[in-house]
Amino acid sequence: MRKLMLLSSLMVLLLIVACAPKVSDDQLEKDLSTLSPEEQSALLKQSQSDNAAAGNAIASRYGASDRTQLVRVLSKMRARATQPKPTQPVELKQPDLVVKSAEVSYTNTTTNSTGTYVVIKATIANVGTNTTGSGFSTSVITLPAALNYTSYGWYDAILEAGKEETKNVWYKCSEKDKVDSVNVIADYGNNIKESNEQNNDKQLQVTC
Repeated sequence: MRKLMLLSSLMVLLLIVACAPKVSDDQLEKDLSTLSPEEQSALLKQSQSDNAAAGNAIASRYGASDRTQLVRVLSKMRARATQPKPTQPVELKQPDLVVKSAEVSYTNTTTNSTGTYVVIKATIANVGTNTTGSGFSTSVITLPAALNYTSYGWYDAILEAGKEETKNVWYKCSEKDKVDSVNVIADYGNNIKESNEQNNDKQLQVTC
C-alpha cells in the first residue's frame, strides 16, 4: 500500500512537471533575479543534488520547464555574477595652465628714447587637478613670430590646482601709430606636462 501511494505521488509530480508551462531562459532568469545571490546558489546546489523527479518538481515551483533548464539558467547567472568586474582606468591628475585674461592698460603708457611702452596685465590660472610641480615662464610676444622683436614676460612659481596669479609686464610697441598683435603664452618653454597643451595662450591687440 505504501509503495502504491509513493508511486501515485511520483506520478502526480511528473504530471505537474509535464503540464507546467514552458518559459524561455531569459524569462526564467528574470524571475530568478528576485532571489538573493545566496538563495540562487542554494537553489542551484539543491537542484543538482536532488534526484531527477525531485529536481523537476523544484524546477516547476520556480517556473522552469525542468531541472535541466533551472540548473542551466542558475549556472549562467552565478557564473556572470562571479566574473571579475573590469577595473576603471585611473584618472591621471595633471595641471592645466590657461591665460584666464589679458588686457592692455594705457593709463601707464610711457615714451622715452628707446620707444613707447604700455602695460599688459595677464592672469594665469591652473584649471587642472594637480599642482604644476615646478615654476614656469609666461611670455608676451609680437605676432607673427617672424616679427618677434623682443620677448617679454615673467617667471611664475609653483601654481596649485585651482589657483591663479596676475602680473603686469611692460611691452614695447613695435612702431609708433601701429597696432601690434600680441600673444600671451603660459608655460612658454613647455616645461609643465599638462592635461591640455592647446589652451595656453591668449591674443590681444595693442594700439601703439
